[in-house]
Amino acid sequence: ANIGTQQSAKDTFGKNELIKKWKTSSDERVRNSHVILNNIEKDYDDLFQGIMLVPGYRLNGATAKDVANCRCRIVYKPKPGIVEAEKLTPQTARQVQGILTDFT
Repeated sequence: ANIGTQQSAKDTFGKNELIKKWKTSSDERVRNSHVILNNIEKDYDDLFQGIMLVPGYRLNGATAKDVANCRCRIVYKPKPGIVEAEKLTPQTARQVQGILTDFT
């Protein structure tokens, strides 16, 4: 799900215009190293903890301990000033609404 959401946000806004936020499942099973990431915002290409681009993927030195059975997700929003409603097509407006709703 993270990769599909990422691609949709990137296709809509372009990666240089996006902010991503780490979201946990907010229950007792979330590993401590991910609890501290909850609601942290980063630019699109920045890494969380210096090793993870998105939850659940082994990149840049992330170990199985970091990613195995991870239920966290990333949500995206455009950087401030990017969305001007009067310039959006109806399809893009629906995409933007879905992305922004998920970000909160």
